[in-house]
Amino acid sequence: MVKWGTRIPLIVRWPEKAPEQSVMPHPVSHVDLVPTFLDYFGLPLPALVQGKSLLEAIRDPSQRVHDAIFIEYNRYEIDHDGFGAFFPQRCIFDGRYKLALNLLDTDELYDLSTDPAELHNRIDDPAYASARDQLHDALLDWMNRTRDPMRGPHWGRRAWRDLGGSAFQGPTRPRPWDETYFPSTLLYDTGRPIERLVYDK
Repeated sequence: MVKWGTRIPLIVRWPEKAPEQSVMPHPVSHVDLVPTFLDYFGLPLPALVQGKSLLEAIRDPSQRVHDAIFIEYNRYEIDHDGFGAFFPQRCIFDGRYKLALNLLDTDELYDLSTDPAELHNRIDDPAYASARDQLHDALLDWMNRTRDPMRGPHWGRRAWRDLGGSAFQGPTRPRPWDETYFPSTLLYDTGRPIERLVYDK
């Protein structure tokens, strides 16, 4: 299960801004730190940076920053391979439910409101199917939106839900560009920049 590096406390001290001894009930991610610091110093947020500023939520901990946060683990090990050398995982957590896709193993769904120790896997429980599928859709959308290098139809073809699809269908989707940080994608046949976000072959 995806647990390493998660549930790490974020403690903020901001005199006269952050309410003392308050607790934010909603999850945030380490990817929110850079946007928060840029916001604090009044600097623009580059388009390639993921995450959102936490400043308003620090001032008012009842504010929710994300509908869900995402966790990824790209295990690749040559020497210490007791669990297998390659074991990629993707996870989504909305504050109550946690869905973990273990690409080469059984997937997991936990209801942390009733099972905070994550002892009862609900992945095949019909009572949780709607919440599970909503999280699955959001996770796949996030993988595509953030251009996860391991994205592909295999994450949508699970034992409990098969969305079908092939790795060899659909349009070319060049990355959004920002000349300050990286150049635009070039067409193979002409060498010219692609001027559209979606380019049909």
